[in-house]
Amino acid sequence: MPSGPGTHGPLVCELILPNSRNAIIGVVYRPPGQSIAVFNDALLPILTKLSNSNKSIYLMGDFNINLLNAQDDNATDNFLNLITASSLTPLIDKPTRISPTSATLIDHIYTNVQNIQNMKSGILVADIADHLPIFCLHPKMVNIKSKKYVYHRTINDNSLRIFNTRLMEHDWTDVYDDSNPDTAYNKFIDPYKRIYDEAFPIKKKKIIYRNSKPWLTIGLINSIKKKNVLYKKFLRTKLDVDKEIFRQYRNKLHHLLKIAERRFHTANLFEAKNNMKKTWKILKTVIGTSKQELAQTEFRNANGKNTDPVSIANEFNIFFSSIGSTLANKIPPTQHTFRDYLPPNLNENFFLSPIVNKEIIDVVNGLASNKGPGSDDILPKVIKNSVNIISSPLLHIFNSSFITGVVPDKLKTARVIPIFKSGDKDMYCNYRPMFFQSP
Repeated sequence: MPSGPGTHGPLVCELILPNSRNAIIGVVYRPPGQSIAVFNDALLPILTKLSNSNKSIYLMGDFNINLLNAQDDNATDNFLNLITASSLTPLIDKPTRISPTSATLIDHIYTNVQNIQNMKSGILVADIADHLPIFCLHPKMVNIKSKKYVYHRTINDNSLRIFNTRLMEHDWTDVYDDSNPDTAYNKFIDPYKRIYDEAFPIKKKKIIYRNSKPWLTIGLINSIKKKNVLYKKFLRTKLDVDKEIFRQYRNKLHHLLKIAERRFHTANLFEAKNNMKKTWKILKTVIGTSKQELAQTEFRNANGKNTDPVSIANEFNIFFSSIGSTLANKIPPTQHTFRDYLPPNLNENFFLSPIVNKEIIDVVNGLASNKGPGSDDILPKVIKNSVNIISSPLLHIFNSSFITGVVPDKLKTARVIPIFKSGDKDMYCNYRPMFFQSP
């Protein structure tokens, strides 16, 4: 877009809106010392292009043009006429910069949307800068029905006690009577999972805002509220004495906030001094390098683009499960067999002794309690807590598996999460599988 001498051309983006015409959002800044007439000349072709786009327009920014002086200043009046001629309506009608000697409306929001009664716009009272923040909310661009609930299981001493009691009351005879490891495991895991769901039912919990700055104490939060009250008082009275009271209180509060944050991070780093992983996690939080990337929702296949989640999961499954055979097909043919590369046969035999309960208990107790569940959605914490009760039926299943050479099918199932490696994110071959099996 064109710009005149000294004019900061607007930053513009277009929003693709479903069931509605797209919206163009532009942000403008005019330096205070620039001629308003020159600014108007540079703005005219931009407004003409925007008006001919047949799209919803939202133009906002620090124009440094005081609309309260439109009747007394020809350049400001010409600017307002230019805006009106482009079918744009101002949404901010109160001063956005207030000092002890003046109140000016120099931060603007304009739109060509007709039903402005459905929008919410206004000014926020905040001492972030000497300009008050302005905002505009449109119902079609605000996700009112955002996710407000999470689903979780309540696992505490009481629920664990109920779970273990029901496990002890259950009759595992049908497991001991079955010599087939596959069906025996099914007879074990099905009631175990049923009792698990009864003792730890999935509950819906409302998302509660959590303070992103945990070093803020109740006292500091109250002090922030008091600072805001002092700032509002100054804006209302415009007295130098109120401004000085606010300024001193704000500076003292900023000093205390920095001390509180420094002490909080110092204590966390000291606590994690022997844990390098935890130390780096704290450091990344402090310096702000953590990134939350949006999940890839579109992938390329032979037919073009695929956006169906189920189809994408199936195509990932096909790709991951065929990696071995695909690589094998690339191996050139040879006259040798795998036996040619093996050492001579041993005459001795080896024998696996049946495992005992203690081995199962020791292995389960070695699981990390803070890890997530596998495909069966059972947490390691719960398994560890109940291992003394279930070790006997598991002992029968595992020893039967050694004898028959059969591994239960449900123990071969894993939850697979594709992890991006490099390259184009919409290509399946640029992901590697991460498996989460049942503990």
